Amino acid sequence: TQGKCAELKVNGTDDIAIGDYLATYSEAGIAGKARPGDMVFAIALEAYATDDSLGVIDAYILPWRFPFVDRTISGITLANGANNDIDTSYKEFLRITGPTAAFSISGFTKGYDGAVLTVYNSVAFDMTITNDATSTAANRILTLTGADVTLTGVSVANFRYSSTDGRWILLGTQG
Repeated sequence: TQGKCAELKVNGTDDIAIGDYLATYSEAGIAGKARPGDMVFAIALEAYATDDSLGVIDAYILPWRFPFVDRTISGITLANGANNDIDTSYKEFLRITGPTAAFSISGFTKGYDGAVLTVYNSVAFDMTITNDATSTAANRILTLTGADVTLTGVSVANFRYSSTDGRWILLGTQG
């Protein structure tokens, strides 16, 4: 798919797209970063094309996808009560610790199309999954029930991110 990528910039300002040919930009200028799930990859075709060795390069953006997600189990400490916009750090599995009473989650950061997230509540207190509220809109959760979902004690919830809906979709729960 052709299209501009807001995360990869030429000299830090201009968006570049798949198929763009970039010439005479500094290596540092092209070195914008792509997030996990971004559909771009830059290849330097000519490094140091000038005699002054200033690092002028040409690059071509290819439509490749790389699995940048972190598949390790990550512990995350949450608080009692509401927990909004929880940073996933591109993890696929979050193990919740911390709450000493009932708590809720309303959304997760770093969602990209197709991202999968398993949340394991390892504490003995109820976890409520808030339906489409509180967190930043693109980080929110759709429970598909039209209401909040409460899991009792130790439990698991599985989510998948839909860029079409701009939400995490609750796929299933246990506990």
